Amino acid sequence: MPKRKKGPKFYAVAIGRNTGIFSTWAECQTQVMGFSNAKFKSFSNVEEAKSFIASAPTLTTRRASTADDTEKILDSITPKQKRPRKVVSKTSKGSASNPIKIESSLHLAAKSAATPPDGGAANGSNSSKENGNEGGQEDHGTPQKIMFHIMFDGGSRGNPHGDAGSGTYILTRKFYSSDVSAQQAKQSAKTKITRDTTKIRSYLGLGKLTNNQAEYTGLVTGLEQVLKTLEKTRASSDLEVLKDVILHVQGDSDLIVKQMNGIYACKSPKLKSYYQRSKELVRSIQQRCKNMGVAFGVTFEHVYREDNKIADGLANEAMDAKRSWTTTKGDADQSNNTTDDNKNSATDDAIEV
Repeated sequence: MPKRKKGPKFYAVAIGRNTGIFSTWAECQTQVMGFSNAKFKSFSNVEEAKSFIASAPTLTTRRASTADDTEKILDSITPKQKRPRKVVSKTSKGSASNPIKIESSLHLAAKSAATPPDGGAANGSNSSKENGNEGGQEDHGTPQKIMFHIMFDGGSRGNPHGDAGSGTYILTRKFYSSDVSAQQAKQSAKTKITRDTTKIRSYLGLGKLTNNQAEYTGLVTGLEQVLKTLEKTRASSDLEVLKDVILHVQGDSDLIVKQMNGIYACKSPKLKSYYQRSKELVRSIQQRCKNMGVAFGVTFEHVYREDNKIADGLANEAMDAKRSWTTTKGDADQSNNTTDDNKNSATDDAIEV
């Protein structure tokens, strides 16, 4: 993918809560986050942005059912972030290549959700313990909100004559209210947030797949994992019940993102089955949420390769090792849980902090 060009950015929203051209990503994200089938893109000049909006299909925009809740979170995002798309942060050692944690605006929004309306700390001095679930796995019951952040990538060395592999990174945040009675009384209620990460490295064989097929495999793998998580999430008739599910997907394949957003049609016979499977999984996730009486919002966003190093690194690990394996990590379990389809392979040397 081409490197990001220097200069101002113009964010065009063709389908969203409000359409138009915005000067910051924070403003654009407010219009599209949680809005089903949103269409948006960044440009380096205003004329291209206007052309994008004019060429988009005319649809009656509707407000997503999750808008009231998500906008409260998104309003906390500062528009002064210089590079709001940056999703890989440097570690204390100064290495930007380690796929450690998400520092995107979604992450900042999730952090702000833990702060009560009075502006105080979510749980005072005990917040880290509650979020970390120290002392073992704690059953919080049914979360009120789940946010999934998928980053996907794939590659084929020799395209398609060499080794192929895909990488998928999933950050799952679950939001719990720790005081239902306080909610009933419209008082400040504490919020617990659990965070789980899943890193999936998939080796796809030698001389079989193209780059685009490998990238689509990374997307399919992530959507399948989200569906499995939701199928394990129990519905509840209690007062503390799941209300919102938000899915945000990022990849550096402009083609795939535009196909998933409905901007491009998928005409390639080699990609059609992957595209159809991806669409089918999104519909299944939506149906699962509907069956639980849960509002659902999904967005697909194109990012540049430099901002997709986590997933890119996982795909390269799979191709280098010529095997597939998955590592998971959660607040309640600070050690890696590893599943490997090749028990005789080398051990997982991925960095987790």
